[in-house]
Amino acid sequence: MFFHSVTRGSPALVVPAIVLAIVHAKRDIWGTMYIKRKKEWVYRDGDRTVKVPRYVYRLCEKLPGQKETTVLWLGELEGFEAKADRDELCRTLESLITTGQFQPDLFGGREWIHERAMALYSEWKAKEDSSVPASPKVPARQKDLVEKELMTIRKSSFRTLQSRSVGAEHICYSTLKDLGLADFLRERGWSDKKIKYAMIQVIARSVHPASELATANYVQQNSAVCELLGVDPAKVTKDVLYSSAKSLEKLYSDIEDFFHRRVVSLFDVDDSILVMDLTNVFMEGRMEGSGVFKYGRSKEKRYDCKIVGLAAVVTEKGLLVRTRLFAGNIQDVTTLQGVMASIGGQDPAPEGRRTVIIDSGFCSADNLKWLKENNYDYITVRRSHGDEELTPEGEPVAIRDRDDSYDITLQKVKAAGEQDTLVLVKSDGKRAKERGMDSRLVQNYEDGLKAIKAGIGKKGGTKKRDKVLQRLGRLKERSRGIHSCFRVEFTYDKDNTDRVTGMTWEADAEAMEERFGGHGQYVIQSSISDGAKPIWDLYNSIRIVEEAYKTLKLDLEIRPVYHKTDKGAEAHIALALMAYWVVSVTLYRLKESGITVRWKRIVEIANSQQRVTVAVERQDGKEYRTRTTTEPEALLSEIQRSLGISPKPVCFFVKQAAQNTETIKGPPPKLQRDG
Repeated sequence: MFFHSVTRGSPALVVPAIVLAIVHAKRDIWGTMYIKRKKEWVYRDGDRTVKVPRYVYRLCEKLPGQKETTVLWLGELEGFEAKADRDELCRTLESLITTGQFQPDLFGGREWIHERAMALYSEWKAKEDSSVPASPKVPARQKDLVEKELMTIRKSSFRTLQSRSVGAEHICYSTLKDLGLADFLRERGWSDKKIKYAMIQVIARSVHPASELATANYVQQNSAVCELLGVDPAKVTKDVLYSSAKSLEKLYSDIEDFFHRRVVSLFDVDDSILVMDLTNVFMEGRMEGSGVFKYGRSKEKRYDCKIVGLAAVVTEKGLLVRTRLFAGNIQDVTTLQGVMASIGGQDPAPEGRRTVIIDSGFCSADNLKWLKENNYDYITVRRSHGDEELTPEGEPVAIRDRDDSYDITLQKVKAAGEQDTLVLVKSDGKRAKERGMDSRLVQNYEDGLKAIKAGIGKKGGTKKRDKVLQRLGRLKERSRGIHSCFRVEFTYDKDNTDRVTGMTWEADAEAMEERFGGHGQYVIQSSISDGAKPIWDLYNSIRIVEEAYKTLKLDLEIRPVYHKTDKGAEAHIALALMAYWVVSVTLYRLKESGITVRWKRIVEIANSQQRVTVAVERQDGKEYRTRTTTEPEALLSEIQRSLGISPKPVCFFVKQAAQNTETIKGPPPKLQRDG
């Protein structure tokens, strides 16, 4: 903040430049901070007759001409028995409190001491923010500086340089620290530098999903993420990111388990209800010789591309529990047992049995039997059993859908030889949707029949019997079964039975009635003995995993995959899943506070907060610069309060971030095509 006074007609502005004065003033002018130790006698645990000594510490400051003041109580400072460690902690805290950032170029520093200093600084900042008076007074601590250090600058010299987004990165960094990624990787023997590269990559993938080359350009030219972690942006290259992604992929299964346990313990998440589904991710390119990318049934209709199957199990709050990759040509029904068995080693659900919610693609007698034998309840859509007779039980329940836009009827039913609970669901909205789809299929099939008939009747058209039947076969293949509702007949030349002369068709009324009469109906099957409404409500949790896939595909751009090897593609997918952990945990916490928006909107709001370099020219021609963070806008402030993070992130001083691009020697950087 600048406090200034203006003299009418004066070419210069007198500015008490608080931040600049603190950074550049001599220590003998404004004093230093130091840590004081005090010995206390306290009762021994469980024994009120014996006292033992203990040491407590506080951060103190003495300004010239003033009494010593306590800046922050530090407590017992476990782990800081060595004076050298306390001195380093003091220097770090002094830098954070006076400048808002840590300057490793001046002080050096060890990671664990910096992390402790950051936690203590957050406590100090929270107390300072809560004690700020309503009137725009200068804090007492800084008042002395204002009086002693004035600077005359030219009004026209204000410039802002090196603008970098920091709001979204700050949110993701806070969530990653809560998830404990750095602690996990450190236990695996990773160096601090390698850990920081990994965290930068996950954060960048969360806010700006792109290739490694595009990510490196984003980190160097558009984002302040490196200032959050104290890394030179020039060192974050595409090769570093490639290597980091592959290293993370090797540990992803362990990271997934660690994150799940962490989230359950941090937020007391109930994981007794699990939702499983399988989607696929398509790739661009041939990927010849791939072990996982195969041609298969693409759920996005990209039959021209090879795909890989991605199975996911999430809680009813959308938080991941397990993910697995499968070859693109695998059937859904064959994946359930392997995925669910991999969860068996985790801690049991709080109330014993877990409930698994799956769609009809996973429903088979073998799978349902396996779930029962392995202590799982289940809710699924029952596969059609032909003309199976269903007997109603009790009265039907009429409800409205979650958007209150159409009627739904729930009816418990019984089927011969079936012990599970069955619920017949009749949905007006589903009926209208399926009827519209089938009506279009009927129209397309009849248009195809008309085209075949036209070819038979015109000169040069297709008349040979084999060719006509081939055209009809291709039309049936595209009809999605609607051809079974039509009867088609051909007439042939008397002298040449290989020549088709005519064609007629008619709709089979009985088949049409059977096809259209079943629209909007399906049967939910469950091992849980409960009412129709509770079972239906639980089944609708399947929308949660669909929303997770939507976030992965639209917000985090997990597809298409452009890598040319299986290892590269698997690293790309693993990185997207790690970004989803950050996104899903952040959205979960916001939802608990009543904020429900899509992730892309969160990023748009947060990107309004920037890191900038402010440059001003003194009257003597010298230039002062300081690196600062803009104030958060109202919407971002609400998000930050809900997440419990500071309005302004604590950033490292990174030389490259503070440079003026106009003074850098050499030609300007060239734009490169991503790829």
